[in-house]
Amino acid sequence: MSENIFYGFEDVSDDYDYGTEVYKDNLYEFHPNIQIPYKERNMFYIPTGLFEEKSFDIGGYIKLGKEGTTRLKFNIEVTIHDEQMNLNNINEKIINNNKNTLSGNTNMMNILNNGQSFNTTLTKKPKILEKPGEIVIIKDEKDREEFLQETLEKINVFNNTFVDKMKKVFYNNSNKKLENKDDVTIQLNKLCIRVYIFRCLNLTAQENSNSIVDNLAGYSAFCKANSYIEVKLGDFNNTSEEKGIKYINDIGSLVENTLNPNFFKFYELEADLPQDWRLEISIKSKGTSSETLIGSTVIDLENRYLGDIRSREILQCKSLEEEYLNLLKDPDISEEKKAELYKRISDLQIRLNDLQYTKIPVEFRPLYKPNSATAQGIIEMLVDILPMKNAKLMKPLKIEPPPAQEYELRLVIWETKNVFVPGKVN
Repeated sequence: MSENIFYGFEDVSDDYDYGTEVYKDNLYEFHPNIQIPYKERNMFYIPTGLFEEKSFDIGGYIKLGKEGTTRLKFNIEVTIHDEQMNLNNINEKIINNNKNTLSGNTNMMNILNNGQSFNTTLTKKPKILEKPGEIVIIKDEKDREEFLQETLEKINVFNNTFVDKMKKVFYNNSNKKLENKDDVTIQLNKLCIRVYIFRCLNLTAQENSNSIVDNLAGYSAFCKANSYIEVKLGDFNNTSEEKGIKYINDIGSLVENTLNPNFFKFYELEADLPQDWRLEISIKSKGTSSETLIGSTVIDLENRYLGDIRSREILQCKSLEEEYLNLLKDPDISEEKKAELYKRISDLQIRLNDLQYTKIPVEFRPLYKPNSATAQGIIEMLVDILPMKNAKLMKPLKIEPPPAQEYELRLVIWETKNVFVPGKVN
């Protein structure tokens, strides 16, 4: 029999339907929906030991200090005010000159008087511009939707309202009682961490199979691993004071004699950020006398949570909503502008409701051993981070292996030799 007969079949790994996006290109941290609102760098310290080096050669540069494990989260924005002021003055002069030269053209004068940019081709629709504290009446629904999207994208850590919302997100148990729950946009305490482990692919072999049946099956069955799942959250200490689960050693998930185990397991843990930021998922192999680590993957839950599309847009929508509510407090505001603001707030509420049904992609993550850059296999999984109040309303995803398929096995026996048949005389 030629082995080519086994080629040409579709990869069954692509036939799994999880009801959500499957992200295989790279780690989910680089997914377009993940936009962390800050930069993250390790801080340096100057060694104080008598014989320790105070400076280090890094890529040909001499740097004072040694890189530590302390992390700093920040962002930087540089604005050249003088150039911006000069640019505004130049724009005003251009507009004034255009007004003088185009005074006989009514259409052109209307464009310039409305503060819209002058386009010589007149083929592109003018972009809606709105200064801080200003309210532009937008009658077209499509224009309002595009304007809302552009406005939300501009709201980041350099926006005062956004920063205020971010500050109220970070609170600990000591000052938790001092905060008004309605002022906390997204909570970081008592988060529900849902971990779905589907399966692993191409794990590194841990031992040889001694079974005659496995040996007869070929080289692919000769190498094996008896794998199971271990989950660690934060410092993973399940103390009597900690009500939430921080550590799971699921020896019951053991799948024997395979390098492609199907787990289809669901775990639910409770985290308090930022202290429980580290989620580590390990695949171990159970041997006859010991347990060995096949590989593990680490997820920064804080970056994942704040960079996720749901948390990010919730912060942006709540920040913009507060700005609109402050504009409504102006006693001199007209009824027309009030109606415009109410429409925008209504659009924000619809957007916030839609975010509850955002689906998290299934991700394929490489497994690594400590101090090794070589992947030990791939884990197919999904992590969902929810506030506890939302988790009580949203049921976990249905996780189960693909349904069994029926096959018809046809066996043809052409010939037998030296077979004894009782009761028959040759």
